[in-house]
Amino acid sequence: MQVMKAEAGQSIIDVAIQQCGSAEAAISLAIVNSVSITDLPDELNEIPAVVDSDIATYYANKGIRPATAYIDNSDRLITPAAVVISDEEPDSPDISVLEGQSFLDIAMQTTGDASAAILLALQNNLSITYRLSTSAKLTKVDVINKNILSYYTTKGIRPATGISKRFKIFDYTFDFTFE
Repeated sequence: MQVMKAEAGQSIIDVAIQQCGSAEAAISLAIVNSVSITDLPDELNEIPAVVDSDIATYYANKGIRPATAYIDNSDRLITPAAVVISDEEPDSPDISVLEGQSFLDIAMQTTGDASAAILLALQNNLSITYRLSTSAKLTKVDVINKNILSYYTTKGIRPATGISKRFKIFDYTFDFTFE
């Protein structure tokens, strides 16, 4: 049984990506440690098997220990107030955000792996759950999966899985129909 002391601000998802190489492992991690997936644990008594050794190895080799929860001096969870915006130049290392894009979308588009969402959030000093605006410019992180990135690039795929007001599924027609 592997015991791990979590860093300040590390969520179950942070630990799952760091130790197991997959955000999906957060569910197993929460179950075997009898904690909620939204907890910020001090210590985890059991770490499930590695799901993606490439990602776990990448995090270990780079010394990456994601901690996406922001904690102030009084141990209260806080979130950042603003996005740092930079002017984009033609060969800029910045990423322009499309309407409805999340860190997961941008991670797939720019690194080929959804687990890089944590890295993007950390690199840009934002919470992974921060709602990005189209005026935001994010700093890129290293590519993790070149095959997936190549596929997205050649096909021109720029995922935007967030819900926008412009593309509603239901409108006023369905206001009380299903009550």
